[in-house]
Amino acid sequence: MKNPYCTFLLASAVALHSLSSFASPATTVRKIALVVGNANYSGTDRLQTPTADADMVASALRQRGFTVQTSMNRTLAQLRQDIRSFGVLARQADISLLYYAGHGTAVENINYLIPVDQSLARLNSALLRQDGLSLRFVESEMRGPSSKVSVLVIDACRNTMTRGAPGQGLVKSTAAKGILQIFSTMPGARALDTLPGSTHSPFATAFVRNLAQPSLGLKGIAEQTQRDVDAMTGGTQIPWIASGLVGDVRLQAESVAPLVSQAPATGLAHGQTRGQAEPPIPGFWQTQLSQREQEIRISSDMLDINTLPLLQERARSGDIIALTTLGMAYSDIHPYVRTNRQLAARYLQQAANRHFPIAETLLAELLYDGRGGVRRDLHKAGNLLNSAAASGYSRAQLDLISLQGLSGRIDPKALQQGLQSLGPAIQGYQSASPH
Repeated sequence: MKNPYCTFLLASAVALHSLSSFASPATTVRKIALVVGNANYSGTDRLQTPTADADMVASALRQRGFTVQTSMNRTLAQLRQDIRSFGVLARQADISLLYYAGHGTAVENINYLIPVDQSLARLNSALLRQDGLSLRFVESEMRGPSSKVSVLVIDACRNTMTRGAPGQGLVKSTAAKGILQIFSTMPGARALDTLPGSTHSPFATAFVRNLAQPSLGLKGIAEQTQRDVDAMTGGTQIPWIASGLVGDVRLQAESVAPLVSQAPATGLAHGQTRGQAEPPIPGFWQTQLSQREQEIRISSDMLDINTLPLLQERARSGDIIALTTLGMAYSDIHPYVRTNRQLAARYLQQAANRHFPIAETLLAELLYDGRGGVRRDLHKAGNLLNSAAASGYSRAQLDLISLQGLSGRIDPKALQQGLQSLGPAIQGYQSASPH
């Protein structure tokens, strides 16, 4: 079932209706792109922004000298033919780029793109093995003996059919020599559909902005997009890069040659670079916190031998959702992991350093409680709660009122008014809390 904010906005399906539609432009370097935007899925699987993102990315690519074909709302048969037709030309191009916006999933460590005539609720591993459109297929179609540089840009919400937490999705991918892969979020994480005041995904917005920078090569575009999305989303979405390029490649060059040659010739997984530890754009958390809290709680409750290694890997990479999920799991009684409040505090502190309100609040509760080897620190707890409450997080606001009431620093009338204003939130936490 689709989460409404978790829309895959990778603009990348260029539907080739005929090979002649890819007439080569008058330039030394042959650059072609296929841009696909899949939005018109049935029922609750329908997405809002992929076609708008696809149009925006296609326009930006044309500005950089690409010959672009766009394909919107493609069925399995159409998308498969699009990619096969594109592959014929891609094998003769200097730079070929596929940009995909739409649903995606992973089964048995294979990533799949989902056409609009497939229902997410009915998909299973057997069906995908038989009729799925895998990224392996896409990559094999784009590569040939004379291929030079291939770029896959995938902006997809990551749903998984295998056992594990919701939103676990596309798995880590490695890139062969000459291939650059850019995913809108980390393996096992979610990609946002839009930001407040925007009609595009944060990934598409950042990608287009950096694509327009003539000083950036392909890897530079990917890495700066990664930093920008990390900062724009408060660390809740970090794009993933896998590079098999030797050095970097300029889009305006007269020939395809690396900017530097120190990099090894084999594939190199770049993972993520980090943005600045600063709050995201105003209004961001107000639209995200309730959904993120539900995601974290479900992921924590479902943590098991299959999902723990993936969460730990994401946490090591600085993913604040994974850090907070692990902090929640280790902070209390859990059916799979043993309670370890000191470890929980370390995970939560890393996420709190990125101003993540949920982590700030959970860490404050551990510091207030002062059990399990965590030293009680009401001053630090109060500072954390003030920061989280300022982001509009109801749980932090409730905790702050409680802390101020216990310390006698709040007027009884103000306390009553505060509790009345947060009445719906109180009822929600009472009904949702599993502990």
